[in-house]
Amino acid sequence: MTARARPPQSAPQPRAPRFVLLELYRQAQGARWERSPVIAAGAPHAMDIFIGIPRAGAVAAPRPVDETVLPPSASGHQLRVVFTPLWRDAQNALLPAQTKEIHLPATGDSQRARFYFTAPPLLANLRARVIVLHQNRVLETWLLRAGNGVAEAEPVLGIENVVSQDFGADTVAPAFDAALLVNDNPQGVTGITAIADGGATFFEPEGIKILIKDIRNDLSALNAPEEETEEVIKGLDDERVHKLLYALAMRGAGLAKALKAVPQLAPLMASGNRLQVVDAVSGAYFPVEFVYDGKAPAPTAQRCANAVAALTNPDVHRTCPNRKDENYICPAAFWGFSRCIERQPPRGQPGYVFSQPKAGATTLRPLRQALLAASKKVRAQDLGSPGGVEAVLAQAGAVVARAGKWADWKTRVGSDKPSLLVLLPHSLVSLNVAHMPALEIGGDALESVRLDEDYVRPSPESPPVVLLLGCSTTLPDIPFLSFVQEFKLAGAAVIVGTLATIRGRQTVDFVRELLAGLKAAADTGGTFDEVFLKTKQRMLAAGDPFVLSLVAYGDTGWRVKI
Repeated sequence: MTARARPPQSAPQPRAPRFVLLELYRQAQGARWERSPVIAAGAPHAMDIFIGIPRAGAVAAPRPVDETVLPPSASGHQLRVVFTPLWRDAQNALLPAQTKEIHLPATGDSQRARFYFTAPPLLANLRARVIVLHQNRVLETWLLRAGNGVAEAEPVLGIENVVSQDFGADTVAPAFDAALLVNDNPQGVTGITAIADGGATFFEPEGIKILIKDIRNDLSALNAPEEETEEVIKGLDDERVHKLLYALAMRGAGLAKALKAVPQLAPLMASGNRLQVVDAVSGAYFPVEFVYDGKAPAPTAQRCANAVAALTNPDVHRTCPNRKDENYICPAAFWGFSRCIERQPPRGQPGYVFSQPKAGATTLRPLRQALLAASKKVRAQDLGSPGGVEAVLAQAGAVVARAGKWADWKTRVGSDKPSLLVLLPHSLVSLNVAHMPALEIGGDALESVRLDEDYVRPSPESPPVVLLLGCSTTLPDIPFLSFVQEFKLAGAAVIVGTLATIRGRQTVDFVRELLAGLKAAADTGGTFDEVFLKTKQRMLAAGDPFVLSLVAYGDTGWRVKI
């Protein structure tokens, strides 16, 4: 009996790309809403935001939604849309953020999310943020503006950030308890959109810029004492460390008070473990790592006797009887030592390359090949001696290369394809162009605008981990984290940077501890953010305050392998 031939199977047809769409309405007689192609100054409006195929009369985002990052589902996905007006009302009060759930089916249009607003009297002031999320994870953000016009203007929807991490079946990144989107408005005021517990709130905490400067100054004063001393301060019992923790706890309690005013963040304040922070614009920064969930300490407060145990065991911190007592300070109460925090820099610029976990490519192998370079200010013994960084890298199993100048560094990146980049640079202002930040290694400076993928990764298949441990990071007007952003934009998978001045000798122990943690995590496929958190906890419990200065940018979904 001859088997019948199967009919040829047709290849699946690619779906038409779908975009974020906006339809605008104005009130007519009888309180009816009628479609309108323009925004009118000072008038009330309704606006439908949905995802679908562009059509006449709907304002479309300039690029489609990347649906490949969503998990496979025949029934579609539940998404959240947040609309945040970024102007103030007639009483100079902030306008509330609005949030709606929509269903995106496998094909066709999504459900519509309707939002209401009254346009400002000056259309030039109209700015609003549109955020699309899945599982409290920001997929992308758009900025709504009014085009040219005084009385009326067409709405314009422009790209701001595409943050979407792969949610495919092979990825394991968990949902976040909350997301914070941080932006600076045109006047330089920091604004935060907080999204959690089914809602969203926009607020502008006062004094953040000053507080950040104070935190950096506190950390720098302890990390880098006078040059004539060889001392590196360690020990939780050291009076100088105690004063630092007291100052940071006081400032962190102020941050916590600002966040407690946001109802949506109550679950995160109480017990949340995972948080995403997106810097919506370059230079925007909120020091969430220093939020202090204990009581603001009294001037005579002492370190809690359970502090060391609490740093390595979250249950000890949660159940400690001194947690809400102003007479005790606990370093485990800082969010940077109790929560996994995913930080993302601005991503809206076209033409940049981003490294993020994707189905079938979710692992990093930082211990394979390392490239090391340092400022001429770093002591030789901190680099090449038996106890220096180079030896630590080799002991962890990495093949190590040293670069003396930036040209050598660039060549090594292309030829060796390093999986771990370790930089102990000095940050300065370019000698060639005023106000241009630069990094110095071996007496050779590279301006930040020259930093591209040639200095970071030779191909998209080999995104490295970058340890950017600057030996001087206090430029007066240029935040060091801009360098972290440049490395991320150039394709680095994860970047660890410093918030304050440090010295080369302080990095050796951190590199050793981090690599040991990565090696251990490789056996279980642990994630980088978990290793980073545990490394900081262990080192602070051992009395090393240097780790208070560290911050990491990159996706939480990266898993570690040998």
